[in-house]
Amino acid sequence: INQLLDRLYQQEIINDQERDDVMEEKTSADKARKLLKEVQKKGPDAVSVLKTALREVNPYLCKTLNLK
Repeated sequence: INQLLDRLYQQEIINDQERDDVMEEKTSADKARKLLKEVQKKGPDAVSVLKTALREVNPYLCKTLNLK
């Protein structure tokens, strides 16, 4: 999650507050859900950036989820 947060922050998809909000969640699953919720609110372009970042950070997961 941290690598995804860093990439999305660097690309200005999320801001400091949103990054902090994600990190406040206790479990990795909760952090992932919070991150998805934040990015989805920003629309399809932001989701596309998230998918690209996820492919770079965890290609195995993307293949498992059949993300294109």
